[in-house]
Amino acid sequence: MPKPRFGGDVHSTSPILVLAPKPLLLSVKTPDQFPYNLASVCILWREVLATVPSYWTDVLIIVGDEDPTPLAEVAALFERSIDLFIEVHLWRKDAIDVDEDLEEYRKVRPVINLMIPHVHRCTAIHFDVVHGSSLPSVSRDLQGISGHLISLNLKCQTDDGYPPYLADTPGPPNVEREQGEMDSMTRLLELSLHGYTIFDAIQHRTELFRESPKLQYLELAKFNTANHDKDRIRASLPAFFSALAFPHPDATLSLLYLQLPRLHSVARIYPISYLHIKFGNLKKHSMCLLMDHLSFRDTERQTITSCTLDGVKLRPVFELLLWDIREDLFLPLSSWDGEDIRFHDCSAISDRVLRHLGKETAILCLEIKGCVGFSFDGLRELVALRNQRLSPSIMDLVSITDPRRLPHDHQEWFRMRVTRMLWSVRQLYWR
Repeated sequence: MPKPRFGGDVHSTSPILVLAPKPLLLSVKTPDQFPYNLASVCILWREVLATVPSYWTDVLIIVGDEDPTPLAEVAALFERSIDLFIEVHLWRKDAIDVDEDLEEYRKVRPVINLMIPHVHRCTAIHFDVVHGSSLPSVSRDLQGISGHLISLNLKCQTDDGYPPYLADTPGPPNVEREQGEMDSMTRLLELSLHGYTIFDAIQHRTELFRESPKLQYLELAKFNTANHDKDRIRASLPAFFSALAFPHPDATLSLLYLQLPRLHSVARIYPISYLHIKFGNLKKHSMCLLMDHLSFRDTERQTITSCTLDGVKLRPVFELLLWDIREDLFLPLSSWDGEDIRFHDCSAISDRVLRHLGKETAILCLEIKGCVGFSFDGLRELVALRNQRLSPSIMDLVSITDPRRLPHDHQEWFRMRVTRMLWSVRQLYWR
């Protein structure tokens, strides 16, 4: 597995920049772009522009209470491009709380109905709404998506369960879908599923995961079991793990804000293969569920942000970044063994944790930024213990951002035992 490369000089005051893969978001679409900006000048200009189908391959739709696109205009937008490939982008301009606009589904559903006859032409579908029930169903509304699809983003701020028409009978209607290109997502690069659409796709459109060899970003987020049939979701967890187990060695997987049901036994462990896995804002039982049922041996990098790790044992992975973790990290790291570990804003980092890393892991690179609770002596003990056990008998990198200055005698000690020692003196501002 390739070793990470870092830059910087000894005792540099420049922080290390941590670069993480980002979603392959398509260029931002706004009504201020051509042809929408010119079409808004006057009716004549709009009529002239409407005669050129290639101008209208970006279908931009606003819903909500601020400047919503009229339904008649939505229908015209889909028709103007005739039979060309299109990108559909739907979002809200108004910023509202998750408990506002409970009628959002009623506003979005007519737009989905107008889009359905055209989904086979879509190379991108991007919905960004407040309530998950306002999102289109992957199994029903998007049955016609084809192998030309590059990006599918169905995002919400909160999961309020299935939409009304699917609440009692989720899943596809009893009709057979055409096979062939419909079931081959060979161009799909980006897939983001929020709320009910996660299990809707996992149960009924597995080709999105299985037949997408070029997939580079997969995000599953904003799911709350409390708003669904818990027994049905629990029974679907093996399918959930199987969907994650389809190999995507060059992709980033993000699992964010998931509240999954508990399982009382571990029937099988699923090996998953991704370049980078991100866990974000997961509670203890969801983290335990994922760690109990997934193996990350073929994953190079893992980032865990604002998750509850009390009682969670992390599985080994080559490179680990822990960000904003408040619990004691001794138990979570007791089963971790890798070469690169980074702590950012972790208030519970301690000498005990550093001692364990020195005694039990093959650590080569350590970064600590915005953390309290460890001492200079604890850091020295980590390096000494690690260098006594392993070959090469010298750590590659230790990078610290801390308001304390490293005393001169410590500087000389580390200089002899660490290839690159970076210590940035910076005041910390706590949230």
